[in-house]
Amino acid sequence: MIEIAFIILFAVWGWGGIWAFDALVREQYQSHREEWVLSDSPSGMFFRPPGTREWPGSWRMRKLALAWTFNPPPWARESRTGRLAVFFMRAAFVCALLWLAFVGGFLAWKL
Repeated sequence: MIEIAFIILFAVWGWGGIWAFDALVREQYQSHREEWVLSDSPSGMFFRPPGTREWPGSWRMRKLALAWTFNPPPWARESRTGRLAVFFMRAAFVCALLWLAFVGGFLAWKL
């Protein structure tokens, strides 16, 4: 039963992390266009501003998401949407670590 709970938790927080990163990219694109251009015009997983050439899930997008998780830009700290998105990204990161620890523990127990 606990395995199912962890799978559901991982799925919910995983989608929450994707949504949060997309919300940050959308906020940057709509309200801080100069910053968006300076950060090499990123796109989200589902939010793709016009003119972006990046594939969803690209290495650059993952690197930016990880960077924003631990060191959000100043504009993200100032807006409510930005703070909420950073919170969800951090929660998704912690959830992913817990899920990996659970899977590792489960496999070590079974083997």
